[in-house]
Amino acid sequence: MPQRFIKFLTCYCILLPLACLASEKDILPPGVSLNWGNETEEVISQTRSKMALDGLWQFLPATTEFATELPSSGWGYIQVPGSWMRENSATFVRAPGRTPLWHAMDWNRLTSVWYQRIFVAPQKWGNKSVSVKFDRIADNADVSLNGYPLGKITRLGGEVDLTNVLRIGQSNVLQVLVSSAPNSYERGLVGEVNLFTRPKDAYIEGVWVRPDTTEKSFEVAVDLAGVPKSGPLTFTVDVKKPDGTLANSYSQVISVDANSESQSITLRFPWEDIDLWDYSSPNLYRMDITVRGVGFFDSFRQSFGFREYHFDRASWFLNDHPFPLRAVMVQVHNYTKVHDYLNAGFSVGLIPQFDIEDPDNMADLENLLNLADSIGFPLVFEVPDNKIDHWSKKVTQLWKKLRNHPSFMLFYSQEIIPHPDGFTEPITQFEMIPMSTPVVAPYLLVNKEDVEQLTEYAARYFGSKSFVYDFDFPPEKPFTDRYSYQYLQSYCLDLTWRLSRLASNLTSGFMWKVALDDKNALIYKTLKRANRPIAAWISGPKDNLVSRDHHFYGGTVVDKCASFINQSFEPVDYEGHWQVKVAQNVVYEESFSGHINVNEVVFLPLQFTIPEVGQRTDGDVKLEIKAGNESIIDQFTFEVFPATPTQRSKAVFLFDPEGDSKALLERLGFRVIDWTGKPSLSNVLVIGRNALSNGEGLPGSIREFLSVGGRVLLLTQNPDWLTRNFSLEIIKGAKHRFWPIVTQKKHPALRDLEDKDFSFWNGRGALLENEQGNTDIWLESNDSDFLPWVWQYGNLGSVSSAPIFKPVVGGWVPVIEGGENLVWTPLLEKHFGKGLMLLCTLDLENRGKTDPVVDRLMVNMVDYLDSQKEDTRPRNIYYIGGREGQKLLDHLSLKYVPLNRLPSMPAIIVADETFEASEKAINGFLDIGGQFVFLARKSTQLPLGFVAKQELSKGAWQLPAWPDLKGISIADFCLAVPEELFVLQSGSGKIAANGLLGLYANRTGRGYFIQIDPQAVGNKGNQNGLRDKLGFYRILSLFLTNVGAPSLTDDRMWGWEIGALERQKESPTQETRAPISAESAPVDEKQMYDYSRQDNPTRLGVPAR
Repeated sequence: MPQRFIKFLTCYCILLPLACLASEKDILPPGVSLNWGNETEEVISQTRSKMALDGLWQFLPATTEFATELPSSGWGYIQVPGSWMRENSATFVRAPGRTPLWHAMDWNRLTSVWYQRIFVAPQKWGNKSVSVKFDRIADNADVSLNGYPLGKITRLGGEVDLTNVLRIGQSNVLQVLVSSAPNSYERGLVGEVNLFTRPKDAYIEGVWVRPDTTEKSFEVAVDLAGVPKSGPLTFTVDVKKPDGTLANSYSQVISVDANSESQSITLRFPWEDIDLWDYSSPNLYRMDITVRGVGFFDSFRQSFGFREYHFDRASWFLNDHPFPLRAVMVQVHNYTKVHDYLNAGFSVGLIPQFDIEDPDNMADLENLLNLADSIGFPLVFEVPDNKIDHWSKKVTQLWKKLRNHPSFMLFYSQEIIPHPDGFTEPITQFEMIPMSTPVVAPYLLVNKEDVEQLTEYAARYFGSKSFVYDFDFPPEKPFTDRYSYQYLQSYCLDLTWRLSRLASNLTSGFMWKVALDDKNALIYKTLKRANRPIAAWISGPKDNLVSRDHHFYGGTVVDKCASFINQSFEPVDYEGHWQVKVAQNVVYEESFSGHINVNEVVFLPLQFTIPEVGQRTDGDVKLEIKAGNESIIDQFTFEVFPATPTQRSKAVFLFDPEGDSKALLERLGFRVIDWTGKPSLSNVLVIGRNALSNGEGLPGSIREFLSVGGRVLLLTQNPDWLTRNFSLEIIKGAKHRFWPIVTQKKHPALRDLEDKDFSFWNGRGALLENEQGNTDIWLESNDSDFLPWVWQYGNLGSVSSAPIFKPVVGGWVPVIEGGENLVWTPLLEKHFGKGLMLLCTLDLENRGKTDPVVDRLMVNMVDYLDSQKEDTRPRNIYYIGGREGQKLLDHLSLKYVPLNRLPSMPAIIVADETFEASEKAINGFLDIGGQFVFLARKSTQLPLGFVAKQELSKGAWQLPAWPDLKGISIADFCLAVPEELFVLQSGSGKIAANGLLGLYANRTGRGYFIQIDPQAVGNKGNQNGLRDKLGFYRILSLFLTNVGAPSLTDDRMWGWEIGALERQKESPTQETRAPISAESAPVDEKQMYDYSRQDNPTRLGVPAR
């Protein structure tokens, strides 16, 4: 700072402070006054005191005019601690100044401010060292006293020595120029400001209390500064309870050497009647240390708790007893939640990626530690690996501030552990660090877009229920109250969190996120159950804990086990009972007992035989365990099926070079005839798994087989082959849950099957290698170490390893659905002229275990196709209207014949809003058996007496049971982004789907109103809007397909057959080949398409040209 300015500032501070105060204090609000000069001194010890400088300070923006030179007027007042950037900054800026500067103030852009405060230094401070301590500053500050610059303070806070420029017995002016980063969350003197006194030259610099639970003693490391002479010093240690009463007193004499700098003296005392600070036992103490000797007298006070932790690379120990880790992520600014975490059963809080330079982290750090100290909740801090070198000194500085908080355990990182005694230990494997434990995060990290997609995401776990229950959710309520949020978190906590507790080698990256705001919420209740210290639940057998087999034939021997874990702090005896019921009748019971140690996992086996049944029957397994004070009950439900008949009179044609599909059909009693390649109406043709994608020649044309009215069941092919040749987008990887589409629940292929039957089938799918199946949930690792512990990984329990993104065009009608927004389908059908094809990408063959649902589904599909006769319905539609309607039909790749007037014979007429005809003409056409499909109309008066109104629409979740809605999903009708649409209000027929559908019917004809306008939704450019638009296109395409509209794509999807037929001519003999993995399947890159493009024709089911 320039000397000229220093002289000016000194003069200013000596002559003007009181005058400035007198001229400015009248701007304070009524009832608010300054206490400058009347500060209270608080005695800390015999030799130390404290004076608080919190309260009102003078405050002035350091604009260009006042960047380095202070004015004599125009000051305002601000509360300290406080931030001028807080939302409630008005409560901190108590009084703005009178100058125009204040009226045009942009608080968001203000980054530099002057603070000023007057105080009086008592006479008795004459022989003391006096410093000012700033607990926290956002972000940096230059400190001056009486015009003399003294030093800088960073956001971590710190002390500045005032002794040499302090005016004893007089007024002193403390100035602070605070500079903040433009992106700082808070700015200013945001922590407490205090004056501290201590002995001037020789004093106690700090202490550290270290208990030793093994030796029943404790050490006190006392840092001494400025010892003037060598000789004995008497150390007196008084340990006091929180109420100030004396717990123990110790004394020790130690000879020390003279040292003008700092030295550490370690005292050791026996452990006498001390209560340990422990988990949920927050025994806190206060220590007064007095050091006396030649030229040395000081007294120091430190609060602390007696506790010791260590780890042996495998386990944590707190106070010499095993300490089970049930970790939860803690956000520093949400420090008040730690009490909830303790009550929810967590034993340690993890502050992840703790950024020392982030003001958000430092803002409430002391509050967090004080609260954790007071309730007995340990904390550990993860330091980002990429900042270790940069922060080494700052970590040490912060550690000295935190080390006597009993709740503070340690800093750690994946690379090194900073040790308290000054060295760092390199760690090469993160798994070696005891913090490698499952961690639960107490919040859902979402942005606005994620919240809007929450319902769609939850649909992959709960199907259409997510849309039904979230549909009328009030937007003003917090999203955490939504059905999808509550049930999604609870479902995964029940499975992921409790299973992960069994794995000692999982890293802290394995986590689930949960909110604990509402103690009555489903999430909280689920967490309390899953996170209890002593827990048990029904699992698969010990060698396959995550198996969820739940469909059985009578006579099946079932293996299960109880996963039983003790993460309490004491070993316990236990006794328990198994009970198995089928149709409410007990079929097996067993009792057991034993002993379980701390951190021990016991697997209690169960094996029973399912009785034979005559019809589908419910069953359940009940587990009851009494362990210590814990009573545990868990149940597992299953289904028992009668045996499938193994003799069938009807034969099927089969093309199956690999033979797995043949084995399944023959086991189910079908008489299998190898297909010779000729068309036939007498038998269903089954194309076996990988029969087309393994490179074998084709004995005949499937297209010709369909053209004469044949029925084909095409089973799963290699995903890349389906994409390349059928132009269908395949979702690679094993998927575990699907549901019948609400408009397809009566489909014959689903006969006698229920919604719950399409999840977690017995065994595993065999289309892809196991490692290629993804987890379908947050774990994406292929590390084999994770496999025993992940409840949903790879092909285990898979239902489909190649589900199809529902085509928007192409005439494919889905039967079941799943995935996010329910856009996947592994079973769909399509008419090809007179013929019918079922495309099935379900994992049916070679599962390793028999699943009755798989068997029933295969039988149903063959029976359904066998019952379908040649389709003789006319498959054509006519269009009357303008260019916009034609564009829509062209976009959907539908064949149509344009007309300019109503025909005189029955037909299907698609009409857009430009179509005009008299009511008499319309009714006359319906009377001869005609059908109308009226596309969306942007008007209030519609044909046949229907009336519409424009209003904000969220879509609909209740769909009518109209046959022409087959394959249409609730997900397509529910809008993620509500839009202004013309919806039906009244009419002479039926109105459904919240006014989006209408139906007029007389004895011979029908008129449909489809107020589904893709151009009216999804125009804001966000992902949710695009999904809405795609859903509306899918509704129109499926509806028009169901009423009889043929697809333009039918003739373009058979090009692959030419090469297959040629290969058959070249190689008439066939060999069985091994399955082709998804990674090794041959791919013609020229025919592949970029799925990320919005115009991707595969997404619309159009073959890539």
